[in-house]
Amino acid sequence: MTGINKLLRNESKIMLWVLIGPIAIGLTLVFLLSLFENSIDECLDAGGSFNYESCECDFKKSHTAPIQHHCK
Repeated sequence: MTGINKLLRNESKIMLWVLIGPIAIGLTLVFLLSLFENSIDECLDAGGSFNYESCECDFKKSHTAPIQHHCK
């Protein structure tokens, strides 16, 4: 009987990690990605325009957002 219980216990741990693992990874990625976009959002919230060429906030000139940018 103890062999079967140990097997079921191990399987339940594996199933738990299969469920919790992707959720934990997803939440971590969402948190990390929100940190990268934070500087652009802070600039726009403060009333500035984000210069995507120099990756800096500009309060004097308005800049258009490109389709893709390299700023983090």
